[in-house]
This record gives sequence, C-alpha cells and structure tokens, in this order.
Amino acid sequence: MTAKTVCLLRPDKAGDSLKTLPALRALQAARPDLELHVVCSHHNHSVLEPEPLAGLHLLSPEWKEIIEETGEPLFASGAPPEHFDIAINLLCDPFPETDALLAGISATEKFTASKAAATRANVHLVSFPRGTPAGADETINIAGIISQSLQTDLCRVLPSVPRSPRLLPQDLEEAEETLGQKHGKWLALCPFAGVKPRNHPNKRWEAFLTRMTYARWKRFLARITQGGGAYSRYFLFGLPQNAEQLKRMRRASPLSDSIQICFPSSFRALGAYLKRMDGVVAVDSGPLHLARSFGLPSLGFLSGGDQERWFAGRVPGELLLRRGLLDRYPMTWEMVRAFRRWEAASSATGPGF
Repeated sequence: MTAKTVCLLRPDKAGDSLKTLPALRALQAARPDLELHVVCSHHNHSVLEPEPLAGLHLLSPEWKEIIEETGEPLFASGAPPEHFDIAINLLCDPFPETDALLAGISATEKFTASKAAATRANVHLVSFPRGTPAGADETINIAGIISQSLQTDLCRVLPSVPRSPRLLPQDLEEAEETLGQKHGKWLALCPFAGVKPRNHPNKRWEAFLTRMTYARWKRFLARITQGGGAYSRYFLFGLPQNAEQLKRMRRASPLSDSIQICFPSSFRALGAYLKRMDGVVAVDSGPLHLARSFGLPSLGFLSGGDQERWFAGRVPGELLLRRGLLDRYPMTWEMVRAFRRWEAASSATGPGF
C-alpha cells in the first residue's frame, strides 16, 4: 500500500517554525505511515532542513509578489510533487497570500484555519477549542490543526518530543570558530526581530518607534556594561543589515572591547552560538524563542501581545517583561531594572534558577 502524501505549509518566520517542530515530530512518531513534505520560506528553511522529511520545498523570497501576479508560487529549490493526497496550512491566523499558496498546491483534500480559504472546493475548515488561537500555546494550536486534518491525536505525543532544532556539525564548528575559547560568563544580546527592533504595531509610527527602540537598547547596553558586572564578554547578534546600528551600540558602551558583533550564517547556526552563552537577552523574536527551546536562561523584552500563546510554559532562568508602563515597549530604566532582577536571581541560584 502506497503511503499517503501530506504537504504542510509553513511559509513564514523562523520563530513560527520553532513552534511547529514539536508538532511535526509528534506527527512523525504517531503516523510513520505518512510521506511528509513541508513547503517553507527562506526564514525557516535552516530550522526544518535537518528534519527527516520526504521533501523540503523552499519558496522564492518573492513568492508573495509572484502569487499576486500569476497565481502560481515559485520555488527556489526542491519543487514539490505535482499532486498530494492532503495539503494542510499550518498558519493559525488567516493570510491572503497563504490562502493563495494553498490554492496553488494540487491535493485531493485541503485543510486550513482560514475561513476565506475554506470557501473553495475540497478545502475543509479546522477550528480551535476556544474558537480562536488566542490564549493557547501556539504549538498546541498547530498540533490541533494537524490532528483534525489527519484524525490523529498529537497532543498525547507532544510532551515526549524535543522542542529545540537539530544542530548540524557545521553549525557547532562555525560558532566555535567565531566565538573562540570560552573564559568566564558570556551574555548574548539580540535587539532585532528580523531586520529591525520589534515595536508598536501602528505602521504610521513605525520609523519613529524603531529609532526610539534602538536608542533604548543603546542606552541599555551602556548601562548594563558600566562598571563591569557578572559577564566577561558580551555578544551582539543581528543580520548584516544591522551592522551600523550594532557598531554604534558597541561604541556607546564603556566596555566596547568586551563586546563582539556576530552574524551567524543561518537561524539554526544562531542556536549553536546561543548554546555557548550563559544568558540571552532579546526582543520578542525568533532568537528569544530559540533560547527558550534550548532551555537557556533568558530575559525577554516584549511589547504587549498574547503572552500565553507565544510564551506558554515557564522556562528555568526566564524573565519576561511583558510591556512598559508608559509605552508598549519598555523604557530604558525598565529594561535595566528587569535585567538587574534577572541577573541577581541568576547569581543567587546559579544556572536554571
């Protein structure tokens, strides 16, 4: 009997793919009879690449624009089979581009949480226990979509599967070569989500708030490195697009010689860098989710949002500052105060406080 072919759509950010990994692994454990394919973006390709899949199909970075123009997605590599038995959109929130992508995948049956997409023929609507994905662990939301689509209970398997990405030897070698031999305690700082700081969702103020958030991080780094501290070295992580901002951040610190700027080759490789750290400070972004998946002591600066959905379950050594008192994103003094609390707790109880 030929195995059923299943196509899973995950064409979004790396942090979302981290939430998908446990559900994907639970599915592989519960249904080894399925031939699993994943359609992914360049953001999350490195996270999914080491997984034992029948196929990993990478979309072109311009896939959204191509769909709008032609209605057909363009794959940068690994074009999928012409037809699947089942196609499942794993996004819990509706996005027109992903609806169009699902429409462009040839499958006998299709499943989605998007009501707009479910109006098409052979597309079935899946639902959430609360009627919405809000307020529930996103991994459980994703497992629920798959469970309903394939009539398989994944939630019973989820606790037994690992949540962190698989690191390849080249990731570990890259981190060791870039960071060098370790002496003392190391702290990672990840001030960017994608190519800019995570900030207020009002797009009209985006440029202004981005500058403000960057300025707060610049002052924050100068304050926490003033007069030394528990850490002997500090590492600023970002993308090459962030280089000038990161350099200005480093120059503003009195311990600039102890601060190294790093550009990991992939999101998965970033995991190898972070695993060598004693703590991670980050905005609400993929690096923070990555640190949590490895169980690293982490301090997260959020700007409101659904904490139960994206940060469900306490991780040892974790402190999350949900939002600021005067602004959605915390002010510098709030960031510093939270850091001192987090640092003191870590020093008092050691790793895993």
